[in-house]
Amino acid sequence: MPLWSNTGNTSGLGAPKWKNLIVTGNGAATGANAYANTTPGAFHVNAVVGVFAMDVANVQAHPRETHAGWGLYTHLEGGVSSVLVNNVGANVANGETIILSGGSVNATLTVVTNATGNATSLTVTTPGLFPNASVITQAAQRQTHVANLFVTGSTGAFNNADYIVASNGTVNAVANISTNSSGGITNASFTITTIGLFGNAATNASVVVNAYASNGAVSNGTGATFGANLISSTGLSANLVSATGIVLGGNAGRRRYEVLVAMGSIAGDVSNPPPADS
Repeated sequence: MPLWSNTGNTSGLGAPKWKNLIVTGNGAATGANAYANTTPGAFHVNAVVGVFAMDVANVQAHPRETHAGWGLYTHLEGGVSSVLVNNVGANVANGETIILSGGSVNATLTVVTNATGNATSLTVTTPGLFPNASVITQAAQRQTHVANLFVTGSTGAFNNADYIVASNGTVNAVANISTNSSGGITNASFTITTIGLFGNAATNASVVVNAYASNGAVSNGTGATFGANLISSTGLSANLVSATGIVLGGNAGRRRYEVLVAMGSIAGDVSNPPPADS
């Protein structure tokens, strides 16, 4: 059986059949396995690797390819080094995350806010791996935070120096309280100073709310049962990251074309060339 043919087809049967054409983490792949592949990480976690049937027109469109025939295309990946905020949203919790996908490893961005809850910048927490910025899709995780606290019961013996902590999330929410002459508190008594950060699947019932004295000990207040209402950010939009402001580092964008079999002509599925140079 010939090791290749001069015809490309959607099955990749005409591609070079050498067993060790592409060495992967789990063994080796032939040209048929990698035929027309443009998926990052399919064979190497830090690269797009594919085998293509290249006619003369395709070679002319890819100056780095030197000859018609069968070619091996490698597009290396790199991680996100920096990003720009595109849409400054309000009512965002500090520490919320955005996931960038489309490469072989997703990136995670952490939102930094100012005192009024506006997103001011994004920190690259996990850089991920991408061949270029054009493949990246972003999704706001929309973690929840405390919108308000409430209390039930006949309360007393609280102090104006006491404070409330809502926990069992990623970041605790904190609130100050004001009391009446008998140390009682009402739902209007809470002033939230830190809205906290909770998972996007967290429920109100999962939040643990307690009162503490100014020295950190448990408050002497009595009769109170506390609760919290969680909401998702209204300002963490799907396009918070500027598509033109994503900067990749490492080997992102580096391409290599290798002629596996040089031919005077090749036919068949040559309308499916490797991605054009950017």
